[in-house]
Amino acid sequence: RSVEAIHEVGAKCKPNDTFIFYYTGHGDQLPDPSGQERMDQCLCLVDANGNTDDPTMTYRQQVWMRDDVLAKAITDSTDARVKVIVVVDACHSGTICDFTEDSAWAQRRQRAVSISGCEDGETSAGTGKGGMFTRALTKAVQDLASSSSTLKTSSIYNLTRQHYAQDKRPGHTQNIAIHGCAVRPNEMCWPLHPKKAYVAPANAKWRGRGGLMGLHLH
Repeated sequence: RSVEAIHEVGAKCKPNDTFIFYYTGHGDQLPDPSGQERMDQCLCLVDANGNTDDPTMTYRQQVWMRDDVLAKAITDSTDARVKVIVVVDACHSGTICDFTEDSAWAQRRQRAVSISGCEDGETSAGTGKGGMFTRALTKAVQDLASSSSTLKTSSIYNLTRQHYAQDKRPGHTQNIAIHGCAVRPNEMCWPLHPKKAYVAPANAKWRGRGGLMGLHLH
């Protein structure tokens, strides 16, 4: 169903639209049966009953989404002129889009950028109130929300790294990764620009029973 959802949204995108894929959750690796790379980066999805694996650790082969499946789902469902931004806050997610020289991305010259919470061999830390990467990313968006100029993906990425460095916890480091195809991050417009005042969840404060005050969802 995840692939079907990607196809449904991707088919609605017109040339020069931006297709956005965001995932936060568990990530892991599986050996690549094709031999093209040593390990596939995977999103640890669940089935209709909430199962992601079994005691023999073989069910994951059916349920987890490999990086090549994700990339194929997006490229199959979008026009080559559609821009793509993939944001993944998960362990082992650095090359989740497989932007290789012989990939479908490269053959189509499709403009695409991925920003991941960590490199392939690393883990992404959680806080109990969102992942460190996601929290840093929303803070970066808040900082630039009032800007009247067009935001660039490179600016969001650099500011996200700054917020992560300020907030990171001792004993764990993750290197927020950025990769792309046919476009540089400073040439890709960042499409998630709040139209109204925005307070990142990481900056919002609890006030009595009212919940998170000042948090505007768009």
